[in-house]
Amino acid sequence: MKEVENYFLDWEDYNCFACDPNHTHGLRMKFLYDEETGIVSSKIEPRPDLEGYPGLLHGGIQTTILDEVGFWALTSITNKIAVTVKIMVEFVKPVSGRIPLIAKAKLTRERGKIAYVDAWLEESSGKVLSKAEIVYFITSKDKIEDALKRELDNEKP
Repeated sequence: MKEVENYFLDWEDYNCFACDPNHTHGLRMKFLYDEETGIVSSKIEPRPDLEGYPGLLHGGIQTTILDEVGFWALTSITNKIAVTVKIMVEFVKPVSGRIPLIAKAKLTRERGKIAYVDAWLEESSGKVLSKAEIVYFITSKDKIEDALKRELDNEKP
């Protein structure tokens, strides 16, 4: 397994809740890529501030984790950047907010500018707790930066 390099670290104003290692309240996810299986994984250490009901990891946080590990699976295999178009999450079992978890994802297919990824969150025993089917639109860093710049320019008074 090899560590996945976070190439966003040199982006101006980078502040991703999921993968920025310096985000004050973020998940600070790091990723490993298994070239034999094509699976990207990330160890997750839940915290009480990420819970919905006491003791349970919030469903929105689970969705964020699944989306993020899915993105890094796509980019690790294809060396392409993408944005999420659709995510369908199934919450299989209640997820404790107090035990270590592992997020995993695998690219299942790519057609033109569309990529499909399966992602899942599991206990250390391998029991799947939540899973997602994710659709990404493949784009480029330049197109994302241009879109963000146009959006920010439109917000100026």
